[in-house]
Amino acid sequence: RPRIVGRVPKVKPKSGGPRACTDFLLDFLASRCPGFHRELVAVLPLAMAPFLMTLSVVAALGMARDDVMAVDSRDVNASWGVIFSAGNDTGYSDQPQVVTFNDTHWLCVITCSPGREGQRSQIVGVTQSADGGRTWSHPPVSIEPEPSGNLSRVAASWANPLYVPATNRLFVFYTFNADNTTHWPSGKTISNSNLLGGQFYRYSDDRGATWSARFAVPLRPTSIDRGNAFAGKIPMGWSVGKPLIASNSQAFFQYTKIGCPPGTEGSCEDVVSYDEAWVYACQDISAAEPVFTTLPMGDTGLTAHNRSQSRTGVLGTEAAPKLAPAKSTPASSAGDTEIDAVTAEGNTNASLKPPPNVMPNPTGINSYIAEEGDLVEMGNVTPGSGGTPHLYYVYRTSDGYLGAGSSTDGGATFSAPLYAEYAAALPAERNALKNPRGPITPRRIGDRYLLLYFNRGAGGIGGSRNPYWLTAGTHDPTRNTIIWSQPEIVLYTNYAVPSAASTDPPGTKLGYPDLFEYGGDVYITETDKIIARIHKVDRALIAGLFAQGSVAGQPTEITPLLSVTPPPGHGPVVVNSPFDGIDVSQGGSVTIEAWVRVGGSGVAVPVFTCGVTNSTGPLLHFFAPGAQSDAEALVALFRLTATGRPLSVVSQNLTALSPAANPTLRHIVLVVDGQAGIVSFALDGVLLDGGAQLGTGFFELAELLPSDETTRLRDHPQQSVGASETTPTCEVGSSVRGLKVYGSANNVGSKRGFLRTSEIVASFRDGPPPTESAL
Repeated sequence: RPRIVGRVPKVKPKSGGPRACTDFLLDFLASRCPGFHRELVAVLPLAMAPFLMTLSVVAALGMARDDVMAVDSRDVNASWGVIFSAGNDTGYSDQPQVVTFNDTHWLCVITCSPGREGQRSQIVGVTQSADGGRTWSHPPVSIEPEPSGNLSRVAASWANPLYVPATNRLFVFYTFNADNTTHWPSGKTISNSNLLGGQFYRYSDDRGATWSARFAVPLRPTSIDRGNAFAGKIPMGWSVGKPLIASNSQAFFQYTKIGCPPGTEGSCEDVVSYDEAWVYACQDISAAEPVFTTLPMGDTGLTAHNRSQSRTGVLGTEAAPKLAPAKSTPASSAGDTEIDAVTAEGNTNASLKPPPNVMPNPTGINSYIAEEGDLVEMGNVTPGSGGTPHLYYVYRTSDGYLGAGSSTDGGATFSAPLYAEYAAALPAERNALKNPRGPITPRRIGDRYLLLYFNRGAGGIGGSRNPYWLTAGTHDPTRNTIIWSQPEIVLYTNYAVPSAASTDPPGTKLGYPDLFEYGGDVYITETDKIIARIHKVDRALIAGLFAQGSVAGQPTEITPLLSVTPPPGHGPVVVNSPFDGIDVSQGGSVTIEAWVRVGGSGVAVPVFTCGVTNSTGPLLHFFAPGAQSDAEALVALFRLTATGRPLSVVSQNLTALSPAANPTLRHIVLVVDGQAGIVSFALDGVLLDGGAQLGTGFFELAELLPSDETTRLRDHPQQSVGASETTPTCEVGSSVRGLKVYGSANNVGSKRGFLRTSEIVASFRDGPPPTESAL
């Protein structure tokens, strides 16, 4: 059935008779049911209007019954709107980026194709919305004209829009293989020739109705270019970063250069084995002929390892030509010559003191990837204030962490490469943000920052890209960097819904998002490379992220099913099970939050236990670590089937919970988010990320596999967790000083059964029960 979002809008049908009525109903159904494709039924006869009216009434009734059809706004299928659907197994849609004008007129730039990614049929398409992103024009219109005569199409790919309000001009920058180079020097076919040719742009002065000629963005050649397979004669690279206009009216956008790994310069024939993060800067984007500069100055971009960097120079000193319309070959870069640069270790700006997350020295192939980043401006960004922008550049690597660099001189130099870091971390645990070789998006919202990322390691280009997590950043002026909050799940793919459009597991392609604010709301676009969607983020989720570190207190949006504050020195406490009717395989959720005396016992400490491990029936056990080295973890036991063996879900080994002579009061939390299908742990206000032992600190319920089973949870619906008529009670452990259990069968709105990360942080900051002393 289609997922239906929201309630009936207060709008009136267009005037104009039966066809107008039919058009209105089609628009309504397309906006409310993402699975409903307007273009497929737009040719229906007028006699179908009564049928469409019936569908609309059914949709309206469904929207009014939140108790029956509870929808989680984090579910990608419950989108605000579908921007574009390729519609079949061979179609492709990618990197939807939105521009909002000063009304409900929005424009999205998207890379799409009737074929697969990398084929010549790829276009940079433009689609428009007149209702704030609910519905979009179809199909996207290419900004590149169709080739004439016998000329073959050249793919245009991975576009990034920039709207300049001062001139009402809309730029679209994109990768274009203008020479149509399809073979390596050896004669072998290039698997993805769309990554050749450099950056180009067109602009529109009428909000995308018409477009200018194509212009080339000159690229200053550096060592990575000279070392590519074409000896720098043909640029290799691409961009996914949305351009920004800084407070001094200067424009910046990200670019990834591709080359050959050290020792193979000029001989490698690979497009993904070695790259560096660079920046394009334009001093005056409002000029009739904008001039672009390649930054940082020197011969090396931002990398994924801490080697000597050539980064000195002064912004604006490199020679950069005026641009002319590009022809069938790349525009000339004559005059854009290499500059002389002083080689320096790290950043030449002594005021930038790097935090402890310094990257290692080169250690092989995982040290060679620094790509697909994006920039935000730090500090005071009063428009027109002048001054030199302070920039924060975050990018993906292949070692399982996000790289980051800071600049206080408008991108001319950057700090030595570091890992992006959290504001809070456990003692002796690395506080770097984990991410595979998957797409990320940072944005500035007011004086704060938001970052979409995957919160998992295992840094290869494969692996799951589900769910998306969102973290809020704060500028640290003492170090000129951004530090990040504990994250929240903001988007997920539902593993219970198989992907009909792909043989890949659901979620493996989720990515290439945009994030923007409009009318006080935050919106996110994303794509699984077949369907591009737009989502409106829950305002409470955003507010909680921005309040982290400054708010203390108990949750106000949901109430516990059980709250126990045993007296000091108590034994185990037997309570009625709060879990009756909650089924996590069907979207139900559970949170167990406890203050526990940990350490000194030598064995795992029971926190809350329901069910019997050596029997049958529902089971949920939650343990805190003991003093033994092999018990330094949080552990949850589940029984996934009525007769199966219990399955352990274990956090990383925690040096922060090393054996102590005297038990220490700690705040521990188990979250089972059944709607997202994720199990996670928190300790003392920190969401555990797996540390050095595990690639991730969360677990996907759909993929959990008991030792005696051959099928996963997704194949065993209707199995409750925790208690049933045969196990009606649970036990609170004797080391527990305060315990709350939250839960819900359908997990949405006022019935949400899991604590958000921000609520966990605020509860930890609120401190233990009154009978206990603080940590």
